[in-house]
Amino acid sequence: MTKLIVVEGPDGAGKSALVAKLARDLGREPFHTGGPPKNQQEKLERLARDRSFADKPMVMDRIYHISEQIYRPLDGPLDPGEADMLTREILELNPVVVYCRLISTAAMLELIDRGKKNHKPTEYMKKVIAHHRDIVHAYDRLMGELGYGYPYGLTIFGYDWMQDRYANLLESIEKCAA
Repeated sequence: MTKLIVVEGPDGAGKSALVAKLARDLGREPFHTGGPPKNQQEKLERLARDRSFADKPMVMDRIYHISEQIYRPLDGPLDPGEADMLTREILELNPVVVYCRLISTAAMLELIDRGKKNHKPTEYMKKVIAHHRDIVHAYDRLMGELGYGYPYGLTIFGYDWMQDRYANLLESIEKCAA
């Protein structure tokens, strides 16, 4: 069975570039999810869309089930019941996850400043920049829980453009996502 490949990580970690590269090298369709949902209807549509991608040969940047748990606290608390539902569903969807992570906030800011990110200086991006360390810690915690904290954890590969070899990541994904 073909597994969906999801590239997750904080803003500025290189997700879009990695999605394009993986899609090309694995012969899969790339899919970019766009920014955060603007309302409840968009959230429901994203959940349904992400469920429909479960067995498709795609590489997507972000999946609502993970990113909502990371970014929602910037705007207010996430209901524990909703977090549990999102966690249960991502485990059922069982994608291969690549956790794309830069080692520092400074590296993220440098990428954004050099124009490698297409972010406009919105209020939302100001929040993301101000809370980058918290976002990275939340990703670290959630990736640990999803990969190791449950009896049937997800396959999660960590990847840092500045430290890891792309060829090793590609080989690992090819072994488990075909």
